[in-house]
Amino acid sequence: MTRFVANALRELSNVSVTLSRQEDIDGYEAIRIAEQQQQEERFTAEELKRLEELRWYETKTPDEIVDFQLSVAELCMPAERFQAAAEAVFKHPVDLESLSDCWMALLEERREMKAAPCSPSQESGPVMM
Repeated sequence: MTRFVANALRELSNVSVTLSRQEDIDGYEAIRIAEQQQQEERFTAEELKRLEELRWYETKTPDEIVDFQLSVAELCMPAERFQAAAEAVFKHPVDLESLSDCWMALLEERREMKAAPCSPSQESGPVMM
């Protein structure tokens, strides 16, 4: 089975993929909608308290903390700890006083940060991968 999988992967790596600007826009929109729907699935107050009691964030990197917290849209850790992680990731001050107001902006910025290293410039049209 391993040889079969290896051969299949080798064959697939020889096939170029064309990505148009519209496909990129459609993919972005699908991700944005999925993130908004995920934000609507909130934890209960008891679940948030239990997560904080578990101190889940102590073994996580700033990237992991920010990704998780932005996905649940409710802080389940000390605010100062999240602020430090967010400032380390975003490389600019994050105001916790207005966190609820800028949650979507931070989520959008994080999505762009994750996409940037993987997305070659598409100024010249389709990209061959």
